Amino acid sequence: METITIGLLGLGTVGKGVVTLLQKQAAKIARTQDFRFKLKSVAVHNLDHHQNDDLPAGTILTDKVTTVVDDPEIQIVVEAMGTIEPAKVAICQSILNG
Repeated sequence: METITIGLLGLGTVGKGVVTLLQKQAAKIARTQDFRFKLKSVAVHNLDHHQNDDLPAGTILTDKVTTVVDDPEIQIVVEAMGTIEPAKVAICQSILNG
C-alpha cells in the first residue's frame, strides 16, 4: 500500500481539524483508496502553545516553515496558517520545490 507524506503549515482551528480528519478517516481511506496518509511535519508559530496537541506518533513539530516546505519526502503541503503573506511565500516555495 502506498503512503503519501503530508506536511502541515498551521495548527489552529483549521490545522487541528485537518489532523483530526486524517486520524479519524485513516482506516476508511486505506480501505477504499488503497493508500495511507502520513503526517510527517507540522510548522507552527509558537511551539510552546502546541506542546500538548494530539499529533500522530513520530510527527515533527517545528517553528520553521522551511522544515516542511523544503523536505523532499513531503508530497503534499497543507496550508492552514491564517496569515496571507507568510502563507503565500510558503506555498510558492513548496511549488518551486515540486
